Amino acid sequence: MRTVVAWLVATVALLALLAPAGAAPPTDVDAYCRATYPHVPFQVRCVNVESAAAARIARAGAAIDRTAFAGCLDASPSWAAMESCLVRSASAEASAIAPAPDVRPDPAGGSQPGQDHGARISPVAAPLQPTRPSLPIPEADAERHLRGILERLGTPSARCIKKQYGPGWVSICE
Repeated sequence: MRTVVAWLVATVALLALLAPAGAAPPTDVDAYCRATYPHVPFQVRCVNVESAAAARIARAGAAIDRTAFAGCLDASPSWAAMESCLVRSASAEASAIAPAPDVRPDPAGGSQPGQDHGARISPVAAPLQPTRPSLPIPEADAERHLRGILERLGTPSARCIKKQYGPGWVSICE
């Protein structure tokens, strides 16, 4: 019985030493995306998303709080997850330290919003926030793009129905 207990304790200790301390974003984004997604279109999207997130993190490097960076680095398995973690920590920090503006009475009898004399919001949130929605695509551009696709497919005389949804267009061709 002692042998079994000793063997179990030794195995657990060995596995504890072999287990990684935490996740970290990949150094080889291409290999990470190939291992994570079996289909090529998803791999391409993954490479684009991960590379863009790594570039945004690198650009915001000096403005990022070192403690938040280290915590997100240990907890994030990908660059996109790390970027999301940094945005969450920056917005939590900003909401925790940004007081509401005070309202001071106006000498004329009303009340005017005063200036905010409290702590300022950290600049980390600005470079890491998602981009704004894109501008609407003009109908002429959508038509030109559709005609180019139809010509490449060899069906330039196809009949198509176009509908605009949000900033883009959807075309259904016969």
